[in-house]
Amino acid sequence: SDISNPVTINAKNKVMNEGDLKLTLKLAPGSGLFHGMVKNPGDHGKIKFGGAILQSQNLGSGYFLKAGQSGDVRLQPR
Repeated sequence: SDISNPVTINAKNKVMNEGDLKLTLKLAPGSGLFHGMVKNPGDHGKIKFGGAILQSQNLGSGYFLKAGQSGDVRLQPR
């Protein structure tokens, strides 16, 4: 099932979690890469994820792998 959690990224690339899920998200502005972790509301386990932000497309895209499962991660404007 889908997991959605809103965040805000300020001008200094600081990420503020605005959702109910425990989430960490770190950005590397020089490379555009991101990585983080979110607590799965289904089993309360951690899901680690990573990806890249494409500024020209106003989109971040990535993936997660966890115990026989995989999925995509998207960072996009509201």
